Amino acid sequence: MCTDVLEHVLDLNLCCQKILSVLTPGGILVVRVPYREDLSGYLAPSYPYPLVHVRSFDEHSLRLLFERVFGCDILEMQTTGHLVNESRLKFPLPWRLRVQLLAPALQAVRRISPAAHLALVRGLYHPSEINVVIRKPSGRVEKKDEASTGPARGTSERRARCAHPAERAI
Repeated sequence: MCTDVLEHVLDLNLCCQKILSVLTPGGILVVRVPYREDLSGYLAPSYPYPLVHVRSFDEHSLRLLFERVFGCDILEMQTTGHLVNESRLKFPLPWRLRVQLLAPALQAVRRISPAAHLALVRGLYHPSEINVVIRKPSGRVEKKDEASTGPARGTSERRARCAHPAERAI
């Protein structure tokens, strides 16, 4: 389980390599990170900390990292946490519409029907987090004629990149 960590680390590949090194072959890793976060606020001169979140994630960056770089399998990916925040709006709206129309309308719908409010929020705002379920390769070599079909996804060569250094020697 790795929640709300990867967005803070300076060396992402080293961190993921260390996490995967203690995971057994075929083991499952659950990761939660911010989804398409606007990092510009962290650069404001008035922000009190020099480093907070140093990267943002989406489906593609997570797949590239875990599937391509580390040879793992993504089993499931789901976005969650739709925050009512103007920076998360899917469709840009003029300030007047946001303040005079959208905010009161959302409040009124929330009082009438929480389910309808949730559906509206999900339709209007980007999610704030993404959860990913990852499987570390088992280390077993697939029996396949690679000469005629080329290397298969998840072959021993790719799996070796995800394995702990001690496991690579076996």
